[in-house]
Amino acid sequence: QKPTATYMVTVVLFYMGLSYVALAKKEETSKRQRRHYLKVARRNQRLLMKYAKDSPWNFKHKAQLLDAELKSCTKKKGRADCMDNTVFSLYHQAIQGAKREGFVQEAAMACELTANYIQSYSSVDDSTACTAKALAERYLTHAHGLYLRWGSTAKAAALVPWLAEVSGDFSPPSGEFFPPGGL
Repeated sequence: QKPTATYMVTVVLFYMGLSYVALAKKEETSKRQRRHYLKVARRNQRLLMKYAKDSPWNFKHKAQLLDAELKSCTKKKGRADCMDNTVFSLYHQAIQGAKREGFVQEAAMACELTANYIQSYSSVDDSTACTAKALAERYLTHAHGLYLRWGSTAKAAALVPWLAEVSGDFSPPSGEFFPPGGL
């Protein structure tokens, strides 16, 4: 039986899943709470994958982003100093899918979450800090431009301090901003 749901229900599943993963990542979250949050987020991700089978243009990038966030919670034993290529690939696929299907806000959010994932490794190993910092800066700059394209000047402005910290000299562009090249 194919799943049926209104679009709004799937939006709730998506944002609830992302919110629960964010709560699970917080240091002050207890192990019990963390398990609960991740269990709900995994369930939501599985449901989004079912919806993606019928409507990939609406749901596949959402499921990929939620999957990337879930997988980013579990660093492999003995491999905490390097990014997982599978996770990074999921983030990238989510960005590309959201952009391709016209979900500018979700592409922006995926870029921001990718930068956060990348930056989490720059604090683990000093030898990768410069590379991770440059890559995080690229994704944050892209997120900033996408938020502006979407019309969310407040969200774009909220990224400026983080961008300045990562780049050392970022100042917001005047007028409309579209990053050169693409991700």
